[in-house]
Amino acid sequence: MEHEEEEEEEQEEEEEEQEEEEEEEEENVDNKIMRTVESFEKRNLPASKKARRYRCGRSFSHNSPHPPPHTYTPSHRSNQPCGYIYITDLLVVVVVEIWVIVVIVVVVVVVVVVVVVVVVVVVVVVVVVVVVVVVVVVAVVVVVIVVIAVVVLVVVVIVVVVVLLVVVVVVLAAAAAAVVVVVIVVVVVVVVVVLLVVVVVAVVVVV
Repeated sequence: MEHEEEEEEEQEEEEEEQEEEEEEEEENVDNKIMRTVESFEKRNLPASKKARRYRCGRSFSHNSPHPPPHTYTPSHRSNQPCGYIYITDLLVVVVVEIWVIVVIVVVVVVVVVVVVVVVVVVVVVVVVVVVVVVVVVVAVVVVVIVVIAVVVLVVVVIVVVVVLLVVVVVVLAAAAAAVVVVVIVVVVVVVVVVLLVVVVVAVVVVV
């Protein structure tokens, strides 16, 4: 029993040591990945070359076209070659960057569309207000002109009527005066004729 317990303890210790070694190796691999990314980003190499140039195994060299499967296999990564893992990480980064660019483009497009719509609405409102103001001003001017024309027409009609009345009165007065003159002349003529007749009759009688 004690021997079995000791073997179990030794096995657990070995597993713990193996886990610690795997964790250390994981950290070393992650550090290598970061250094490789920074190094090859500075050189502007494509992702495939980065993956091929990355050393992730004791037997994997710079000249090997395909990296062998690596003993380091974290829980979130299946038993894949580290080059595959690295390319997948790069693809994730590229996809994330593409989504960020798409989101930025969409936001910019939405902002531009909103600004354009606001500008169009403001321009339409300003145009409508200007048109309404112009129509109101023109209507007021037309009404004022019509009122002035009506007033002038009424004044002209009144003046014409007054002038006609004055002319009629003057004509009637002149006609009346002429009639009076004619009557006076007729009366004078009649009187003179009568007097002449009387004188003639008297002379005849006397003779």
